[in-house]
Amino acid sequence: MSARVATLMFHALVTETQAQSAQSTAEAFYSLPGDRFRTCLQLIDDQCLPTLTTRELGQVDAGVAITFDDGWETDYTVAFPELLSRRMRAISFVITDWIGKSGFMSAAQLREMARQGMDVQVHGKTHRFLADLPEIELRLELSTAKARLEDILGQEVTALSYPGGRGGSRERLIAGELGYRHFFSSRPGWYRGSGVEIPRMVVHQGTSIADIEHYLAGRAGPVFRQSARYYLGRTLRKFLGSERYNRLKSNGQRGG
Repeated sequence: MSARVATLMFHALVTETQAQSAQSTAEAFYSLPGDRFRTCLQLIDDQCLPTLTTRELGQVDAGVAITFDDGWETDYTVAFPELLSRRMRAISFVITDWIGKSGFMSAAQLREMARQGMDVQVHGKTHRFLADLPEIELRLELSTAKARLEDILGQEVTALSYPGGRGGSRERLIAGELGYRHFFSSRPGWYRGSGVEIPRMVVHQGTSIADIEHYLAGRAGPVFRQSARYYLGRTLRKFLGSERYNRLKSNGQRGG
């Protein structure tokens, strides 16, 4: 039987009131009420799925990787205690220029999470889309982020989550030269145990508990639906160009 690792992508965790009060923004679309996050953890617990860090990907045939993008402070204040109480682990991808800013985790919080077994990795220096950057800026974005996070944690950092999901072969090649070995995308799917790019299923306000149950069980329905949205976005971006697409997305969209 081939390997199948479910990889869930979360962002900020909020109260139900906060989630409902700002639905016009991309951040609100990706923000998830904390109670729904706890339900996700219970589903993982009920299925007895091991929670994996980047070091374990490719070494097990089944499990789930719980990932967070951006480095929101709720990774620490909401998710971290819940994970510890269940003896689970997660991967937090942080934007290094945002460390210590209002609403985002501090260096001390990142160190504590790493000491407790959480995996802390890179989501870029500034959250600029890597595929849009000239090579010299791309190298600076990735090398500076990696160096700063390694200095904070006192350990090697080897994984990258593409900001906005915008990454391809050029970005992987250059990042690989800089010491990155794992690349987390926004492409829906399961990680099958080989390859350097890890697909993920985004969990946002429109994701139902049934969708998560089906995804964890290996049923394809939620992945097909997210894939349709993902590839439509790629097609529109190619047709409109990155600048026009980003403007359209920020005006009417709720995700990215």
